Amino acid sequence: SWFYKALAGINADFSQPGFEKVIIKPHIVEDLTYAGASLKTIRGLIVSRWWRRGGEALALEVVIPVNSKGEVHMPTMGLKNPVIEESGRVVWRNGCFIEGVPGVESGRMEDSYVVFNVGSGSYTFSVREEST
Repeated sequence: SWFYKALAGINADFSQPGFEKVIIKPHIVEDLTYAGASLKTIRGLIVSRWWRRGGEALALEVVIPVNSKGEVHMPTMGLKNPVIEESGRVVWRNGCFIEGVPGVESGRMEDSYVVFNVGSGSYTFSVREEST
């Protein structure tokens, strides 16, 4: 329970029953390079995996089941000017949400996360520092 709730960050919005709304808010631990978990629910499988790699500060893979929606909290990793992509397409740059990626409905800054509202489906978000 602690592993999927804390490290992988899989939680439900309890104001909406039966995992109608899934909240993904991973806790990034300094000494770990990878964490992942899945949870079988009445609506289907929820997946959250994060890892550090290459030129990206962090990548986060999420699966939101059919007939659910998601709130994905993407850590900004303390970057001054984070750029966030979903499967290689920019969804956050210069402090603003960028429309145009199917399923990614909106984005907003909240503490050290950028929070994306998404529909059901599979998403791979990555964050890196904006190159100058």
